[in-house]
Amino acid sequence: MKLEAEAKDKFGNYFLRYENGIVSAHVKGLISDSLAIKFSQDMKRFIKQIPDAIWGYYSDQIECIGYTPNAEKSLVESHIYAAKAGCVVDAYRSGTALSVDQISKIRRRAEIHGNFSHRMFENETLAKAYIQETLQDLYQSTAAHK
Repeated sequence: MKLEAEAKDKFGNYFLRYENGIVSAHVKGLISDSLAIKFSQDMKRFIKQIPDAIWGYYSDQIECIGYTPNAEKSLVESHIYAAKAGCVVDAYRSGTALSVDQISKIRRRAEIHGNFSHRMFENETLAKAYIQETLQDLYQSTAAHK
């Protein structure tokens, strides 16, 4: 199953894709309040269609400048929703100190635990390999306990 969505405004844009157990977000520019609300709506729509019990999230923010304060609030809500709906692992690629700090804050406010610095990768291939490995380990662990 493959899902895609995208949106943009005069400040920034994003592209979302779900494929092979991973929701991928490519985020560029400044994320405004309205763009973050649209992103959250698209994420919720995706999540409702994901057939997997557990899945991962990858966000490429190498070209992201940052988020407005209200955009951060919207993204906290979508992270909480994702975690409750089966997102068990996340990984990121980020370019600016501001966007790294904001992602870290969003994760903390959403009560997503785990060492954030271990979830930062230099490229998409490494990040997605980490997600796939984590998902595989969880599937094997679950199967072993049945």
